[in-house]
Amino acid sequence: MRSKVDIYNGALQRIGVRPLVGTSDERDEAVACGRSYEAAVEMVLSANNFQCSIRRARLARLAEAPVFGFTYQYELPADFLHLVELNRPDERGDGGGYSIESGNRMLYSGEICEIIYVRRIDNPAEFSPEVARCVVLALASLIIPQFSENPDAGINILNELEQVALPRARTADNMQASMFRGRRFWTENLS
Repeated sequence: MRSKVDIYNGALQRIGVRPLVGTSDERDEAVACGRSYEAAVEMVLSANNFQCSIRRARLARLAEAPVFGFTYQYELPADFLHLVELNRPDERGDGGGYSIESGNRMLYSGEICEIIYVRRIDNPAEFSPEVARCVVLALASLIIPQFSENPDAGINILNELEQVALPRARTADNMQASMFRGRRFWTENLS
């Protein structure tokens, strides 16, 4: 099972720094990885709608109505990163506009608000292998300025992430998604 220490060590190895012993390691390298880990995960998960990060939710309607423009407010899930799809307009007829405000609320005029979204993943064991590789590179690009005298080292790793690893991860993810017969997210009957 992949752990945060595995991700940290992959990033440290990538930049030529001695790996951590375990979760109790208190070296500067461990602190740097811990500070930058969430940003690295969000950097990667925001780059694509990876299957390992997709989640569905029916949002809870809040009691307070929006000041103007929409009929209802809905609370977004705590692990929400970005929206992939909102209701199926062809089925509900209410798939019109929306607004995401304050980072945790969706304004929408439909009486039911069902979404598909990209979520933050806290457990690295849930990453696909290609997404994990991307997180390693993202983390390495964020921490290398603290451990390298080469100002371009982080840029080189970031270029590898953007030009090689992310496209490879997207291709692998799209191959998996193609099993859904062209209906990437809202699949009801697969038989």
